[in-house]
Amino acid sequence: MKRLPGLLVAAVGVLACLILSGGSVGGNGLFFTGEAMAGEEGHAKGNDPRKQAQGTGNVSTALSAKESLFLPENPLEGSALFTEKYCIRCHSIQGIGGKTGPDLGESHLGSFSEITAALWNHFPRMNEAFRELNLAWPDLTTEETRKLITFLYYLNFFDKASNAEMGEKLFNEKNCIRCHSVGGKGGDIGPKLDPYQSKYPVPYITAALWNKGPKMMEKMRKEKVNRPEFRERDVIEILGFIRSNGLSAETTRSYLSPGNPIAGRRLFDKKKCSYCHSIRGKGGKIGPDLSQRNIKGSLSYILSQLWNHGSNMWPRMTKEGVDYPKFEPEEMSNLISYLYFIKFDDGAGSVQMGERVFAEKNCKTCHIPEKPGEETIGPDLAEAGLENPFDILSAMWNHAPTIQEKMEQEKIRWPLFKKEEMKDLLEYILSLKEE
Repeated sequence: MKRLPGLLVAAVGVLACLILSGGSVGGNGLFFTGEAMAGEEGHAKGNDPRKQAQGTGNVSTALSAKESLFLPENPLEGSALFTEKYCIRCHSIQGIGGKTGPDLGESHLGSFSEITAALWNHFPRMNEAFRELNLAWPDLTTEETRKLITFLYYLNFFDKASNAEMGEKLFNEKNCIRCHSVGGKGGDIGPKLDPYQSKYPVPYITAALWNKGPKMMEKMRKEKVNRPEFRERDVIEILGFIRSNGLSAETTRSYLSPGNPIAGRRLFDKKKCSYCHSIRGKGGKIGPDLSQRNIKGSLSYILSQLWNHGSNMWPRMTKEGVDYPKFEPEEMSNLISYLYFIKFDDGAGSVQMGERVFAEKNCKTCHIPEKPGEETIGPDLAEAGLENPFDILSAMWNHAPTIQEKMEQEKIRWPLFKKEEMKDLLEYILSLKEE
């Protein structure tokens, strides 16, 4: 078996630094210090997600078993596996890595079922690539599978590089310049924005926009300034303008640790977001169920949604007697990461539809005995000890070369799955153990 060249091993370290400290992956310094990839001791000082997750008081925020599966503490933890399991040999992340397979930083990977379907559909081609590279097919434990797939899902959270020229144009078009100045140019109604030249992570300005949102809205009305609506990349472009033109006296950049979705989940309750909003039917009914909304997008997209809907949310909080919540930048980082991960779990599939998919895709030919006690070509899935979706994906991955070989021997065509089909299939497979 070939070993990874040292250059590629180093590449993931470069990748980590770029994602975390603002290199070519966005060029925005979205969040973090490079220490954040280092594991238990790698989080920025004072921002350990484990402590954040535990420090939210006695709010009723116990995670369900499924939430514990799909909400990570550190979404970047699986980045090391991206190298160790040879993913980087074929795949790149926004240009860093192999070129044989698609750039996963550009692939807009969807929910768990969508990622699982994509992996299954491409197993034969990936198996061929491993043979061409003379690499052994790597095994993945259930926990390694969870970390790696979580990392892949998280990749689209990061925005691409900002354009300072476009940011300046937006700064003027959105009337920010009426109240705020950058580099000595602009209004003096609101504070100067030069300090955000050194406060790199987006959650700094997200927290400020949220915390001061109601007062800003009131001031805009008084000054007869139209409240702007932000599209997905508008804030990133404006931040690029601030970073290029600000006159901050602070020369040291400020960073944050990766957002902790588990801590964000607890903040969602603690800050009373759940008073108005529900997740899959659990929570308030005043606002929309966020699991039904398209809030999975880049960091700047989620920020734009918070701002755009703020003019409706803030007055309604007052009407409902809900204390307006304020967020520290670290808290906002955690909350936004949680909102991003809501769509990672697709929710429950249909056992009935999954059984139909199982039959139509010829899975039962190998995995269900025709008569009790008869041997099957593949393992009897009712006895395989599969407890959760990551167990199933791990088993699929580890046995993919053998499955392909057996299917070729039996002259069974490799089946392809759509997202909904895979969601239903996973639900059905998990139901077999219960029968």
